Amino acid sequence: MEKEKANLSVLAEKVSTSVINPCHLSYCPTMDLLALATQDERVHVFRLNGQRVFGVSKKEPISKVTSIRWKPNGNVSVFSLIFDIQAYFAHSGKIMYEKDYSTPSKAPICCLGWASNFTDVAAIRKRMANREAGVVLDDLMTSTDNASSPDYAPELPIELAFVDVANTLPKLSTLPVAGSQGDVFSSRVSLDTLFKPLPIGSADRADVLIIGHEDGTIHLSMSEDFSIGKFTLQDAELSLSNSKPFLYCSHPLSTTHALLCSRMSTSFQEIQLVPFDLRLVSIAGRQLSLLASKITELHSLHRYLRQVQEQLSTEIRTSQDLPSRFMRNINETLLEKSDCTWVHAAYHLAVTGHCYPEVKEWLVDELGERGHKRWEKAVNIGYEGVRRLTHENLLPALDRLSVLISRLRGLSRFQSSDYSLGLSTLELDNMLDSVNCLQLLAHQLLKCAVSELHQFAAFSTWLRHEIEKQAADPTSASAQEIAEKDMSFDHSSILEYIQGAMQHTQMLAYTANEGDGGRPGDLEAEGGLLFELYKKQMNNDSNGPRSQRQLPGIAGLLKHFEKQSGVFFEHISETQRRNIQIGVPTSLGVGDPTCADARMVDEVGRTSFGLIEDQLEAD
Repeated sequence: MEKEKANLSVLAEKVSTSVINPCHLSYCPTMDLLALATQDERVHVFRLNGQRVFGVSKKEPISKVTSIRWKPNGNVSVFSLIFDIQAYFAHSGKIMYEKDYSTPSKAPICCLGWASNFTDVAAIRKRMANREAGVVLDDLMTSTDNASSPDYAPELPIELAFVDVANTLPKLSTLPVAGSQGDVFSSRVSLDTLFKPLPIGSADRADVLIIGHEDGTIHLSMSEDFSIGKFTLQDAELSLSNSKPFLYCSHPLSTTHALLCSRMSTSFQEIQLVPFDLRLVSIAGRQLSLLASKITELHSLHRYLRQVQEQLSTEIRTSQDLPSRFMRNINETLLEKSDCTWVHAAYHLAVTGHCYPEVKEWLVDELGERGHKRWEKAVNIGYEGVRRLTHENLLPALDRLSVLISRLRGLSRFQSSDYSLGLSTLELDNMLDSVNCLQLLAHQLLKCAVSELHQFAAFSTWLRHEIEKQAADPTSASAQEIAEKDMSFDHSSILEYIQGAMQHTQMLAYTANEGDGGRPGDLEAEGGLLFELYKKQMNNDSNGPRSQRQLPGIAGLLKHFEKQSGVFFEHISETQRRNIQIGVPTSLGVGDPTCADARMVDEVGRTSFGLIEDQLEAD
């Protein structure tokens, strides 16, 4: 009996102005979007009606697209270059992250795969076996919240464990556009997608990102930023020497994944099937999804805080540039003629009312009302920017980070004794201590900004008065009216600003990098609770002169927190890598990797592999 021929209907058609690379086409699993690469190494995402959603151009002449994949939920498109991986939001086209994978392996990336695994396969099969509910695998894969399904049976202890108080916190505010790295935080859509809470019903699956290199190195990640680490095919099996992975396949109901590898012999290429079992998915269960989600969020929060710190430092430096130029001009004149600086002359003028001739000439002819307005505008914008970034961005992000670490700390204390997630309560306590220090410095920065802004307002009013006073004729009636206003100024605030913030704002001590004048210090050598050290130093600085030994500011603490979190992540990855087992490779004969495809099929609990290739035949 002859098989009926399948009739495929055309869904859409578009004529491209650029030559399309037929090896790099990827269809979104949940939306009608198509990602493709052209011969000039540009990536475009189109809707089926031909409308272009967004495009990505190559940054360097040597950049070459090697693969394109979609995240299983369709929200993120990822493509690989020679050594880099770039991920973009499907809704906005904003870059989610860009990573360099040349460190794990010096060989170029040749294989990319993104799959999803159910953590509780038995429960999923039970739901699929219920014919009355009519649940199929595609419905479970495309559902974003299985808890809303009518056949979903919640378990109260598990649901309570997955309740996340972070969902009740206010949304993080967007940041001003500051280059490509900070562009992801400038969009409301991208920010909401990046910090989207994990739905309770979708915690039963784990996303796996596989990156293969030409030298046989395989890098494994869960979710987006939860790096499990790497393993080498040659170390697992000697017969895989000189093997290069070129295709990846998996099934959501099986923890066994597979790689198709090619091994070049003298005159032909041998195709090998390499299975590997991700036992960590079944062992850790739903906790793995929660852990991967929280670690990804922790990575994003750290990037967000880094961007806030950089913008704070930029705001402060920008606000001081114009006043510094004005003061440099008068300082050169005063040092040459009166052997003093603008700080001494301004203090002398504010206390005695006597104005040096050089200062009078500078106030009237060089600074004037126009220069004063520019000075006032630049400083006010800087202080208001610091207040806004600290109050709307820095403090809310630190609050969210504190809640997140507390959540991980709870997992570490009450994790099951049957398995270990690799969480260390001591490491999390140290990370929480660093966050407490950051919160303390953020509040001190806010107080400093408000105090200096109040002082500058008094100084600016006084400076405007002195400009008018020195420009007026001493014998005129207007000069007498101006002189009568002298007693209405807040002289204490004026003198504090002249002696302090006008020369060097204390805000830089909280935000600047160590190379830009930030406070030096090695937090690794301090020992004990850092919060107590910072609190003690704050008390000492408020009760007397500032000590010579200063602890690092926000930039230094963020760097220290990055080191702490790196050690924490490495312990988790090391624990999870022990649950990866590589199987014995199977030779599939001679073939051409450029025209091969593979699918993993699950039939009544048994997993089999299907290979389609013009020179290979499989039953």
